[in-house]
Amino acid sequence: MMAANRMSVLQRLQGRGPGSRPAIFSQGIGGQLSRPAGERRSIALCQLDSEGDRMASSTSSFSQVPPTTSEDDELNQIEDDTAGLLQSPLQGQPRDTQSPWWKPPAWAWIMAMCTASVVISYADRTNVSTAIIPMAKEFDWSKEEQGFILSVFFVGYAITQVIGGSLSDKAGGKGVLAGGITIWSLCTFLTPEAARAGWPVLIANRIVLGLGEGVAFPAIHSIISNNVPFSFQSSAASIATSASYAGTVLAFFVSPLIIGAWDWPWVFYLFGGLALFWIPFWLPMAVSSQTPQSRKAFPKDANGDDTEGTMSWNGPDEDRGSGGIITEIRPLASPQGARASWISEARELLPLMATKPVLAICIAQYTQSWGMYTLINWLPRYFHDVFEIEVKDVGMYTLGPYIVQFLVGMVAGPMADRLLARGWHVVTVRRVFQSVGMLGPAVCLLLATQPSVASSVDFVTTVITLGLGLSAFSLAGVSVSHLDVAPKHAGAIFGIGNTAATVAGFVGVWAVGGILEQTHSWSLVFAVATAHYAVGVAFWNVWVRGEPLPQDRT
Repeated sequence: MMAANRMSVLQRLQGRGPGSRPAIFSQGIGGQLSRPAGERRSIALCQLDSEGDRMASSTSSFSQVPPTTSEDDELNQIEDDTAGLLQSPLQGQPRDTQSPWWKPPAWAWIMAMCTASVVISYADRTNVSTAIIPMAKEFDWSKEEQGFILSVFFVGYAITQVIGGSLSDKAGGKGVLAGGITIWSLCTFLTPEAARAGWPVLIANRIVLGLGEGVAFPAIHSIISNNVPFSFQSSAASIATSASYAGTVLAFFVSPLIIGAWDWPWVFYLFGGLALFWIPFWLPMAVSSQTPQSRKAFPKDANGDDTEGTMSWNGPDEDRGSGGIITEIRPLASPQGARASWISEARELLPLMATKPVLAICIAQYTQSWGMYTLINWLPRYFHDVFEIEVKDVGMYTLGPYIVQFLVGMVAGPMADRLLARGWHVVTVRRVFQSVGMLGPAVCLLLATQPSVASSVDFVTTVITLGLGLSAFSLAGVSVSHLDVAPKHAGAIFGIGNTAATVAGFVGVWAVGGILEQTHSWSLVFAVATAHYAVGVAFWNVWVRGEPLPQDRT
């Protein structure tokens, strides 16, 4: 009787047999599982046979299911036992099991740790913006020298953008991110010794700091592409990126307090030690490293479909596992992908780099980052020089913009996802959010330079806060556009765009030092940033697209 019940259950799960419900496996392995009334189930009962060339339904795997009184009860027991186990990706995307709010899916924990790494990253890079004020007095640095010290970080940061993205796409972002945070935290901790050792050592330290931080965002965006369901990717990307504002807030708030209590070297000692609290939680996490190359190498099943993300069902006849549960989803390795050279990778990327949507990403990243990096690095000095704010108090005026940025960034992605769910075109959402994110700060910076109000610290603080807050809407614009147009090369394309942003950081931050040294005009500094915003938004609205490019299918 039980054997008949189990066979009936299998028939209902597979959508065949007398009186069967609409098929739960309506799209087969890797497809979207569905039930009537919108219920979604994450049940996979297939295994690859010994030749690896066809898929067979497993009937013996149910020997561990407890006896039940009816087919409905048995079906519910099977579904309950398997729900929530499929957190790794099939066909490059994880299942959405509709976990209860108190038990988030595995990818949510992954993104929480990625978000924490971004906080640490931006705290470690931003703390020098406040610390350089007492450092410049101690070491007698000019404005131009300060600008070079601040900007040289971006030399290293630019070098590892594409490398970090490509390596993450090939091998997975987990190890790349762990290596990056180790390097940049060590450099942060050693900054005081580097400054005392002399100019060349400090410059080298800043460059290596940039090398470590340069892999962070490309690795995270590759992790998003491989681990987060598409319907949540805008939210995941915007939340992770908005953590940069939280890191900036942390540095701007804590650094003046540390300087007042223990002097500037302790800023770097304490922030450099934050990685010690992050790495022990990150290393044990299971993060998918499924890459586009490995997806190409999957064998075909009997129907000619890829057996991608094959599931291992450990039944009672196997030594591994117990109780007949799904224990892992393992992508098949690709020898071709493992042996791929950097030249081959470049050949794949060059056609993408020549497309207008990717160029739009690069131009928008460059022009927007000119304004963002200028303010991040020079805002404490601006309030100190123009309004004569003491170093210990400067955090009160620099915190507001980044708190607002963080809050806006947290809602920008979910807002975009909701608009997309309501039927808005992807390209329309990207245009609207990016336009607000660039035109908003442009207008506010112009207002801050008006002679009639430029002398009011409260008004200037308000408009700068508003402008930087509006800039966070770009987190649902250019910051996720690479996921739209190049999902297979998301890490690399993000790295290319972020390299353009990094060039703006190096050139812009150093240029501001030169402008101030020669003209002492903060109005000119803000006007140049405004011009960059205007140019960037024009190219963006003409060239942006919202669908995968043909060049990404190679």
